[in-house]
Amino acid sequence: MKKIVALIVMVLLLSGCNATYNLEIYNDSYKEELTVKSLGADTTGLSEWNIPVNADEENLDVLLTTAKVTGVTYYDKSSEFTNGYYKYTYYHEFAMEDYYKSYFAVSSYDFFAVFTDDTDESGKKDLITITTSLENLPFAEYEDLEKITVNIKTNHRVYSSNADSHQNYTYTWNIDRNNYEKKSVQIRIYKDKYVLNYNNEVTKKLYIFLIILGVLLLAMGIVALRMRKANKI
Repeated sequence: MKKIVALIVMVLLLSGCNATYNLEIYNDSYKEELTVKSLGADTTGLSEWNIPVNADEENLDVLLTTAKVTGVTYYDKSSEFTNGYYKYTYYHEFAMEDYYKSYFAVSSYDFFAVFTDDTDESGKKDLITITTSLENLPFAEYEDLEKITVNIKTNHRVYSSNADSHQNYTYTWNIDRNNYEKKSVQIRIYKDKYVLNYNNEVTKKLYIFLIILGVLLLAMGIVALRMRKANKI
């Protein structure tokens, strides 16, 4: 069956489209969010479309519909019209072992894979690899798509990637009409090695600890002061 690119379903008949694909890998959770921003209002009714989260669903063409099918899991969706732009957002949280079936990822490339037992240079199977083929399919099909930004954020230590840039814990790929035919997405992360202070988690815990400690010291000080006053009487 010819792959249907989910992104194309949303941008069809709209012009000036940009998309942002965000994936946050936190422990064994894969939080996927696709946002499509298009010039013009939703005159096509595309905001009513439901997108299945799994690319391996049977009769996938039929499931892309305005009416949900019982037993099929769909992306959570929202849409808004602001400052002349219509924005669609689709979201789903995958378990690690299910992300390889992501409809948005699978349908955007001829090849998309997630290897959860990849090996490092020492031969240890301690890496997770996410990789795609070179060509991003939506650009070849629809001329109005201008740019896709892919952001992968993770609390895992990153072994390697071919990202265009990274800042803190986010790795970014910029895909446009000049490079979409030769722009793969590849990242390899450690399964059980994590970065320190992800999203200021350590700092927040330290603040909470200091607050609790401060409250305890204050309480102890008040009790000691009262006992001292009682002893004077």
